[in-house]
Amino acid sequence: MRRRWASLSEAQRVAISAQVEATRTAVRLRKWSLTTERCYCAWVRRYGVWLALSPEARSAADSTQRVTRYLAQLVSGPSPRSATTLKQALNALVWYYKDVRQQPLGKLGDIPRPKMAVRLPHVLTRAQVRDLIGAVVDSPDYPFRLICRLLYHTGMRISDVLNLRVQDIGWEQSEILLRNGKGGKDRIVPLPCALMPELRAQLARVELLYKRDQLDRIPVALPDPVYNKSPRYGLAWPWYFVFAAPGRCRHPRLGHLVRWRLHDKTLQTAVREAAERVGLLGVATPHRLRHAYATHLLESGVDIRAVQDILGHVDVATTMIYTHPSTRGVHVRASVEALAC
Repeated sequence: MRRRWASLSEAQRVAISAQVEATRTAVRLRKWSLTTERCYCAWVRRYGVWLALSPEARSAADSTQRVTRYLAQLVSGPSPRSATTLKQALNALVWYYKDVRQQPLGKLGDIPRPKMAVRLPHVLTRAQVRDLIGAVVDSPDYPFRLICRLLYHTGMRISDVLNLRVQDIGWEQSEILLRNGKGGKDRIVPLPCALMPELRAQLARVELLYKRDQLDRIPVALPDPVYNKSPRYGLAWPWYFVFAAPGRCRHPRLGHLVRWRLHDKTLQTAVREAAERVGLLGVATPHRLRHAYATHLLESGVDIRAVQDILGHVDVATTMIYTHPSTRGVHVRASVEALAC
């Protein structure tokens, strides 16, 4: 991508950058997440480079045909993209033309659409979970093992754990309040008492960072709605990240100096190294600890509706696919064993 960008003229780069900035502005006006903003802007940039360099784009009759040809080459070119990537690009470009360019596309032509595979998740056994978490090595700045234990013992997503604020932990109720999770929903998950001493120790560590930030008047990064309402909340202890980053950075949207939280990729790297040490490379990931949590709860007899609520699924069918309990029930297993006798 960098090589293709460098081959463009200055005028082409300016034009593409202007469309990317228009996309960024439109996303922010809709109060969408930073992840969505980066994703949509990236697709508009890639599409703009393709328009500037591809002979197929220049010979197309209109925008609808250009988008059709671009999406088709994504899945039929020398490096075919997955069905998920195609869907992501399609959504981004259709929205871009409709809401940014104010030129809604017509009916898209034939696009090779790879079928979205329905796969059962690979679920770690209890022994594999113990081995994996035991192999995770903490760094001087981050308690990676505690984060992995939270992922497994609460069923939270990576973003849920890393976005935790001090005020989200209910010590008396032994629960965690997840704010603005996937789909913009709040939910409550049980917090095992066994994790509380480690969590308190982690808060004692980040409190040192908080006191240093207080001296320098450096706020913690806030959710956009909270920042718009009262920026001074960034200097309040209840809004501080439980897993705050050791360094400060510029806010990606607002530009001022802030304290951010641990980055997802840093955790994923630590877990991947642990998985390699115990022979689970390519099998054990942070998100699969969530899979294991749900499946192990169901195997223990917890009602699927309760698991659905903890995981934050809108449809119970999602929970059933996620945990595939039907083949692991006690009665099913007993019947299978009886047939084999």
